Amino acid sequence: MRTNIILDDQLVTEALQLSGKKTKKEVVNFALQKLVQSLRKQSRKHNQFINNYINTPIKLEHFTPINRNDLYER
Repeated sequence: MRTNIILDDQLVTEALQLSGKKTKKEVVNFALQKLVQSLRKQSRKHNQFINNYINTPIKLEHFTPINRNDLYER
């Protein structure tokens, strides 16, 4: 996809140096790839957490009931 954007020159220069890429296009594509990878990883972790939480019931074996009077005395 072709597009024209205004980039921060200092940021691009630093990205070129740190990444070892030779062109702005390579740096932008590299940055987009890393962003997508990172967001996919976050999404997978989030979905795994939700699935584990939903599929694993909370065990109440260590639950100590408290009566109403004890609650109000505190």
